[in-house]
Amino acid sequence: MSTYIDITNYEEQCSVFNSEKCQIFYNDSDLSKYYPICTQDEKSKNMYNPVMFKKLINNVKSKCYMNENDELCPLSIFRITSPNTPIDYPLIRNDTCKSKKCTDYFIEYLKGFDMEYFSSFEKINPNRKFSYEDMIIPKQYISDLKS
Repeated sequence: MSTYIDITNYEEQCSVFNSEKCQIFYNDSDLSKYYPICTQDEKSKNMYNPVMFKKLINNVKSKCYMNENDELCPLSIFRITSPNTPIDYPLIRNDTCKSKKCTDYFIEYLKGFDMEYFSSFEKINPNRKFSYEDMIIPKQYISDLKS
């Protein structure tokens, strides 16, 4: 499956992404059986480690979140229309909170930004160092969304 999702293809792409066959693959923690060649050298092991793969899957998943009316959640719209832009939390927070499902999905998405993720990301991107603020912001947003 192509993970490129835009406003013209999100229904089709999300349908494929959410299919049982794809979910079995995405939830399998042993990627080496699918990509044995990719797990032989150290750089590939870091790149294809379960934490980073899970984050990649969560990034795709975040473009497929639907509210109670089967409409895209604000986070999904933002991720589809601004794919390489850091999330503008204040911009989408208020609209997100209008839907319990969208709020829960946003919290789920933010939980992916944990210490394990930051550590794995820095291993494959040694020039990228996360600050204290980078690491606590997701927790602050989660707390805000839960209130």
